[in-house]
Amino acid sequence: MTKRSIKERVVELLKREQAMTVPQLLSHFSISDIALRRHLKTLEREGTVEAKTVKQEIGRPFLQYRLTEKAQKNFPQHYEQLSISMLNKLENQFGKDFVEALISDWTADRMESYQQQLLPYQKLSDKMEQLLTIQKQEGYMSSLKQIDSQRFQLDQYHCPIYSIACNYKAACLTEESFFRELLPNATVKMNNCIAMGEQCCSFLIEEK
Repeated sequence: MTKRSIKERVVELLKREQAMTVPQLLSHFSISDIALRRHLKTLEREGTVEAKTVKQEIGRPFLQYRLTEKAQKNFPQHYEQLSISMLNKLENQFGKDFVEALISDWTADRMESYQQQLLPYQKLSDKMEQLLTIQKQEGYMSSLKQIDSQRFQLDQYHCPIYSIACNYKAACLTEESFFRELLPNATVKMNNCIAMGEQCCSFLIEEK
């Protein structure tokens, strides 16, 4: 596995947490305050990170760092597979039901690929680890937490089809049913959704 640079890790943390202070960022690294600030300055010059002064009723103002709009656009977007402009044109011509059917067909194609990659695994824990690997490769910036022996929480901090999901809620609904079909021996519940303004898409997956 390729080792990520400090700057890459900072960008990933800011994508996950949305906004962080220097002390919060430092807790994830074994480098000095000065070294981290140097990396942040470089990211600011590149247009990747911006600093915002936050005022408090008591105490001194402090700086919070967040990703710029330019940086957000650099994360993978699956426009090659499903173009929002194309879908809008199809909706105008054939109606929304037609577009939602197309999204379902696209999901079915993904299902076949995922099923093949999960085929060698029997235990739910192993399937979840492989699912995490696939999701990361597709740009979902996912994380996996094992709550106990039967329950897992899958969080997606980036949505490669965000613009589509904002316009067509069927994309989010099919994601939940997608995991249910992919993991027939588990129950799946979607608790949070980026397209609804929340920090991440979050799924609770429990073995039956």
